[in-house]
Amino acid sequence: MAGKKINKQIACRMAKHDVKTRFTKEIKGFGANLKKVRIAKGYTLERLAYEAGVAYTSIYKIENGTLNCTIGSLFAISKALKVPPKTLMDF
Repeated sequence: MAGKKINKQIACRMAKHDVKTRFTKEIKGFGANLKKVRIAKGYTLERLAYEAGVAYTSIYKIENGTLNCTIGSLFAISKALKVPPKTLMDF
């Protein structure tokens, strides 16, 4: 039950970072690279969200370039995927 509460809190914080116009190209590039790495590692959106402790909808929005990922989420996602954060930033 505590895991769900954390996911909701993370989702609420991340919702404040919806993409407007700043760095749109970079945010979309990061999201596309995240999706590529996730698929190459054989992770579903659901599995990555669970293992990273980040809401499923947030991962979906990050991959589609409509949500700006926080540094904390970047580290959680990279840890769940077992890759260095730099791997996700190489796009």
